[in-house]
Amino acid sequence: MIEQELVAATIEAERASESKVKFMAAAGHDLLQPMNAARLFAASILDEQLEEQVQRLAGALSRSLDDVESIITTLVDISKLEAGVVEASPEPFNVGDLLSTLADEFSVQASEAGLGFHYHPCSMVVNTDSQLLARILRNFLTNAVRYTDEGRVVLGCRRRKEGLIIDVADTGIGIEESQLGLIFGEFQRVPGSEARDERGLGLGLAIVDKLSGVLGCRVSVRSLPSRGSVFSVQVPYGELNARSEAVVEPGLLGELEGRRVLVVDNDESILEGMEHLLSRWGCDVAVANDGDALREVLATFTPDIAIFDYQLDRGVTGFELADLMTDLKGALPPVIMITANYSKDLREDTAARGFTLLHKPVKPLNLRTLMGRLLSK
Repeated sequence: MIEQELVAATIEAERASESKVKFMAAAGHDLLQPMNAARLFAASILDEQLEEQVQRLAGALSRSLDDVESIITTLVDISKLEAGVVEASPEPFNVGDLLSTLADEFSVQASEAGLGFHYHPCSMVVNTDSQLLARILRNFLTNAVRYTDEGRVVLGCRRRKEGLIIDVADTGIGIEESQLGLIFGEFQRVPGSEARDERGLGLGLAIVDKLSGVLGCRVSVRSLPSRGSVFSVQVPYGELNARSEAVVEPGLLGELEGRRVLVVDNDESILEGMEHLLSRWGCDVAVANDGDALREVLATFTPDIAIFDYQLDRGVTGFELADLMTDLKGALPPVIMITANYSKDLREDTAARGFTLLHKPVKPLNLRTLMGRLLSK
């Protein structure tokens, strides 16, 4: 009797956990849609030649959107990790592709914060999940920029027999030795940093800790108060083969002037924001919100690159409309599939089709970097 009750209680707890994850994922997607649109419009405003006060206000708006998006994605991430639904898909890739992307992204953020940014290139091949590794390193880099008043942030690698160690170093406020064992816990902040971290939830390093467990990678930190910190993650070496793909987040800014870009999304505000932003980058843009609109667009428009939202109306997916495009055109250009879904199955299906996956929230710099790299191939 007691055993049956325990089994029933376990099943009920698993259902409750699954329900919570589904709710958080759905709520996160619905909240991120308008946030994505707002970010696109803010990025377009920042590209305009505006008077100083308006430019300053637009920058403040963009940073506020960053903060809200960060909180939403953090809550969704932690709920998925606690429920154990995040799975790793390890594969060999050149770590330099990923690191150069992060360097492009965070050198801009460091510059805006008045900091130097130094990236030491590395061409080693590692075998791990590139997207989960990127999330760990982004947390490290975000903290490095946030908690450094002056000096610099450094991204680089160290080769060791047991694996490649990727370091993020800063000249920031540092951490007392007695606190080093606590900072990877949930809702933990370094004493003295609370006023600086008012925008966050204190979950960034807790997510790192859980992600490292999923990957089976070791994370570590060494730090001196008022001198700075070095956060590290160790990943296993790998070996590329004929079927190995480059990491899905490459990092070269390419020339987009005059490129024909197709955008497919069911959200009209997203389409409007993307059209305005891409046009500012010099692209020739066509948009569609469903299959009928796509047929009409493709009758007169042949894109150099296509951007599909994965989750469309009435259960239709971006894959289905990509298939429709293949039927109409006979071939596909490079395809970027945008989604808030981090499932292993979707990532594998996307890779099998030869598409590139880009997760929401989409940052304009990341999108531009990725488009440039795909178009340069």
